[in-house]
Amino acid sequence: MKRKLIIALPVVVIIVIAGVVLFLIYGTGSASVQRWIAGQLGAVAGDYLNPRLSLGALRYQYPLTAVVDDVRLVADDPAKPGATVDIFTARHMTLEMAEIPRSGRPLHIQKLVLDHPEFRVVTVSEKDSSLVGYGNLLKGQPAVVDTKAKLSDVFEIRQIQVVDGLVVYDPRTPGAKLMEIDQLNFRLNVEPAKGSETGWYTMEMALDRKPVFSTHFAGRVNIDTMVVDVQPVRVELKLGREQDHYLPPQFQSILKEHEVSGELVVEASGSVHVSDWQASTLKAQVTLTGGNVAAGDYHLPVDRLQVLWTMADRRGALEKFDADLLGGKLEGTGQVALNDAMDGRVHMTLGDVRLEQCLRNATGGEGEYKGALSGQIDWEGPLTDALKQSRGNGTIRIAEGRLDQIPVLSVLINAVANTMKAVHISSGRPSDTADMAFTFEGNRVNFNKVFVVTRVAALHGHGDIYFDTHMDMLFNAGAVEKIESMLGKIGAFLGRMSDEVSAYTVTGTLGDPKVGIKVAPNL
Repeated sequence: MKRKLIIALPVVVIIVIAGVVLFLIYGTGSASVQRWIAGQLGAVAGDYLNPRLSLGALRYQYPLTAVVDDVRLVADDPAKPGATVDIFTARHMTLEMAEIPRSGRPLHIQKLVLDHPEFRVVTVSEKDSSLVGYGNLLKGQPAVVDTKAKLSDVFEIRQIQVVDGLVVYDPRTPGAKLMEIDQLNFRLNVEPAKGSETGWYTMEMALDRKPVFSTHFAGRVNIDTMVVDVQPVRVELKLGREQDHYLPPQFQSILKEHEVSGELVVEASGSVHVSDWQASTLKAQVTLTGGNVAAGDYHLPVDRLQVLWTMADRRGALEKFDADLLGGKLEGTGQVALNDAMDGRVHMTLGDVRLEQCLRNATGGEGEYKGALSGQIDWEGPLTDALKQSRGNGTIRIAEGRLDQIPVLSVLINAVANTMKAVHISSGRPSDTADMAFTFEGNRVNFNKVFVVTRVAALHGHGDIYFDTHMDMLFNAGAVEKIESMLGKIGAFLGRMSDEVSAYTVTGTLGDPKVGIKVAPNL
């Protein structure tokens, strides 16, 4: 949504300017210029734009200034046949021209001032996230190629100023609080680019809404082909409870529930095709510092996160994912084909991530459980259907741990301890370990090896955990397995004997596991 909106706003302003100029020329009484502008605007509006332009009263100050009241861009509402939505409004629009318009010459608008403009972004419905008006703002490219009227033939712009602007995002979700970004004040400087290609304009803009965000943009846009070259854009965003209402409603509840915070910086450069974003060439870097995400008794403090993303030849690449979190390291790379299925793959590695630091009530690194988590994950599949068509594999190891209180494991270990009538070994230096190997198989993760040694018992097993969180796993556990972990081949022989006698089943869900005993599972 954000990408479409950022690209669409300059286009809306350009088309509105064209309509205002036509209205201005009607007021001058110059019939020849009027007919010329009317023909040009008719071709441009018909070829480029689906929404309709509505203008109020004109106050013309000869020779170079005009003020138009009640400027609106109106789109049909797909969710309500016969109804419309004002996707852009402005109380007043003031134009200062460099010269009086003349037939056959581009219109040189030196300065455009939008007074209290409002960009209203409305989704079609709760289930359809496409945007009313903006989702189909531009018509198809073939019509533009055939026409004799190009936007670059009709007018030129020098500066756009926004005074006390407002952006409103309405997802049409019952009970959701609308996103509102107010007090937008900025200048957008525009100059025709030099060179043989027509339609190109250089642009520069700085926008601040402190302490929430700041944006700097420099680049160029071709108003004929709707290609935007960004060199570069920089966005700084502060995440926190006091800034929640500046974000889309869907994110507001998530940020509030999970206490998301941090300082986010996005830097991007490249070429964006408005009508075909998959054909864009882009390089973007995202940096997060002082981040935090919470859920229940857990939180994920992120000291630093850096992501490098590139796009070219209808492919995207996660060149770098590098995070310092929970006292350890998370790194990764990936690729995605920009097709309908969004086929992708990713490789992630974890190094010495401390489990105890994810406990919100942990003090000085102490908590209910401990461990240094390391491992690697290789995943691939269609991003549009990842929960049903996942493939890949991975391994996880936990060392220096205290694992008997980890959810699922704690239930299983308590059941084993009760069966064995065992007692917990006195605490000391954490030494529990866990080794796991798994594969992604469609809608589940198949653990083909799970081997855990704790202070209470040792267990090994296998089975499935599905993406909907329900489980179907089988474990052998108890004193024999403890001996097996210490005695090597002799212990392995005793372990095989125990495998033929009894085992523990783990079913239910991750949040509500059920442990049972299965007698002679292999008979």
